[in-house]
Amino acid sequence: MTMEKNYLNPFIRFNYLYRDGGNYKKWNFVDFKNPEGLEIDEIHRRFEKSFDMGCLFNADQVGVPEVFLFNDEEYSLSADDHCFHEYDSIEAIDASKEDIDLQSRSIGEFVTDVENFSRKGWTVFDPWEKSLSKSIFKRSPEHLNP
Repeated sequence: MTMEKNYLNPFIRFNYLYRDGGNYKKWNFVDFKNPEGLEIDEIHRRFEKSFDMGCLFNADQVGVPEVFLFNDEEYSLSADDHCFHEYDSIEAIDASKEDIDLQSRSIGEFVTDVENFSRKGWTVFDPWEKSLSKSIFKRSPEHLNP
């Protein structure tokens, strides 16, 4: 049966989002190969056990792109911002019907990484500090010596 599942679900999509305190959202996803033949229900259960409150995680820590609203030019950092992303769902995808950009690791490796980070503890950071450090490093030399 696992071989059949592997054949039917060779690619898995991890859907997640950033939701600020005002309930504004920005969605993203990453795609993985599934050579282990993991079933969707098993992956979902393992994620829910690993993510804080069943859904919260640090995107940078697990190696998926951060999708903060304040990284977009149309939004600015506000008191509603925090450091966590939110797991939404996991699904099998058909690579013949969609363009996919596969991660270098498999879904099994990603699940194991999530579980390991969960045991170590999710890293918390202040988005204001992260935004400030990024803006300082983006400055050109003439901004450093007014």
